Amino acid sequence: MGQIVCLEAYNAFGIKAQVIHPKQFNVIQGGNATGKTSWLDIINVILYNNNPRHDVVMIGENEAIVKLKTDDGLEIERHLFNDGRTDKLQVKINGEIQQGPQTLLNHLFGLDDKKKETIAVNPVELMFKLKGKGRTDKERSEIILSTIPMNTLGEDWSLQTFGKVLPLNYKQHDLVICKEAEKYWYDCRRDANSIAKATKSEVESLQKQLPENYDVKKWESFSAMTLSDKIRTGEQVNNYRKQADEIITGKEEKEKSISNKFDLQVKEQEELLEFKIKKAKDGIEIQKKDIEEEITAHEHRIFELKEEIRNLEEQIKLKKQVLSNFDESTLPAKVESLTNEMNISVAAINDRRKVELDAATIRFQNAEKYLADNPEVEIEPLETEYAEAEKMKGFVEMAHNLQKIRDRQKTEESTADKYDKYVEVCRKKPQELIKAVDIPFEGFEIDEEGIVRIKGQHLENLNTQAMMDICVRVAKHYVKNAKYKFICLDKLECFDPVERAVFENRCRADNDYIYFTTYVCPEIDAEKLKSEHPELYEKYKNSMEMEVISK
Repeated sequence: MGQIVCLEAYNAFGIKAQVIHPKQFNVIQGGNATGKTSWLDIINVILYNNNPRHDVVMIGENEAIVKLKTDDGLEIERHLFNDGRTDKLQVKINGEIQQGPQTLLNHLFGLDDKKKETIAVNPVELMFKLKGKGRTDKERSEIILSTIPMNTLGEDWSLQTFGKVLPLNYKQHDLVICKEAEKYWYDCRRDANSIAKATKSEVESLQKQLPENYDVKKWESFSAMTLSDKIRTGEQVNNYRKQADEIITGKEEKEKSISNKFDLQVKEQEELLEFKIKKAKDGIEIQKKDIEEEITAHEHRIFELKEEIRNLEEQIKLKKQVLSNFDESTLPAKVESLTNEMNISVAAINDRRKVELDAATIRFQNAEKYLADNPEVEIEPLETEYAEAEKMKGFVEMAHNLQKIRDRQKTEESTADKYDKYVEVCRKKPQELIKAVDIPFEGFEIDEEGIVRIKGQHLENLNTQAMMDICVRVAKHYVKNAKYKFICLDKLECFDPVERAVFENRCRADNDYIYFTTYVCPEIDAEKLKSEHPELYEKYKNSMEMEVISK
């Protein structure tokens, strides 16, 4: 490794003209505003023309010149102007001017454009400041991740692993991609679990509404119509049995009713006969009376009309003969005729009586046979069974819906399980990737936000020594393949004395790198020291001047 033997600055960063001869470990110390950090800026400008400040050229001057020489023949000279002229860079190796000087410097000192923008050879600036502003956790994490090159996970990996290309930025570091993929699937799993949980609640709710051990196949194929027909048939049988019971129970009463009905009809005929005979007698009496009156009238006329006596007597004789016939034959014949008429009616009544009694007897026999052949049907259990069947059939649609929801639940739970496996894949992938590379940080990990943590802590929460250690490791990574390995560290005063001593000893033992550090000497009350201890004041004043201590 080449060693810097000389650094020169003229009219640059407040330095009029100064030359220093650094070694492997260099401490630039002094009071505030004495030009310590200016030398770090000068190195920055010499190597990369990366100007951290605007006032490179001193006020009142038009040109600043910065130079660097190594013990192996490298010479760098850069001219910077504030009057509009183009800056100049010349690089020599063993006295020969090199073409493409800036490209050569980038190669020799191991920094590309991106690294120049971020590191500027000062790891403290790299990790904790950017153009005067504090870096974000993400910016610091990106810097640290850049020391662990991983760029193998692309859209093909996503497609092969998950069956689809996740909406991620595949230009990021692999570990960040893993974390973002993990968060993506974690969110998917959370949503899937939430959906599955809601579906499970829906299943449980429907299950509670269904009867216990509900058999949807049984009730789906069950015919309530058949049971309804059975009920109607049973009701009909029971109705017929009731009628048969009534027929049998009322047999004697029915027979008596029939007899009474026809007895009444016979009595009516007898009474009608008496009525008709009486009417006939009354008619005869009326006729007899009319004849008697006629005889009386004729007898009266005999006296008046003697001339007609004989005729009248003859007529009387004839009328008497007729009257005699009435008494002897007309009434008996009439009575006999009416009696025969009644006998015919009574015979007809008795025939009808026999027919009805025979029909009643047949009904009695049929009723007894029906009761014997058709036992009474218990309708109430059938109606209870029918009501239960109707109720159960009413759950068929709910049961089918429940099955659909269960199927959906299985799909949702399967999806959640798949997402859970994907989360595990994303969580294990970083370890698999880390095993394949050299991790320069002990306790390195990435949280769910893709932010780097060291032993579980954010970088800003680490102590000063731990932060400086990380900064140095980052700087070493950037220049590890360079011919000249520069590391510039500002503000060593941030360490406590013990930490500073440990850090300096570690750097001095690291011969592969050249260190430039700054240290602000602690200030005291100079006026008080001058008045009370004038002999110490001069020493203090000299110590506050900027000086380079090289070892």
